[in-house]
Amino acid sequence: MSGSAPASPRPGTPPAARPLDERRVLGRYGDDARGPLVLCVAGIHGNEPSGVHAVRRVIAKLEEHRPAFRGRFLALSGNVPALE
Repeated sequence: MSGSAPASPRPGTPPAARPLDERRVLGRYGDDARGPLVLCVAGIHGNEPSGVHAVRRVIAKLEEHRPAFRGRFLALSGNVPALE
């Protein structure tokens, strides 16, 4: 059906096999070079938006100063509906 939402993953589908909801992504930095993934999750409960503001400031500073970074930094929102 055209215009419909994507199908939900089947129950039991491993998380790595599920697409990332882009509404959850607060920011990214780094490249695809081999290296560690630094994952930051903010806004877990939704009524605590200060973590979201802080991680957005970190991403902005990383983009401004462009420090060398081997690997990737990924910032995610934990509770999207509660933060909207």
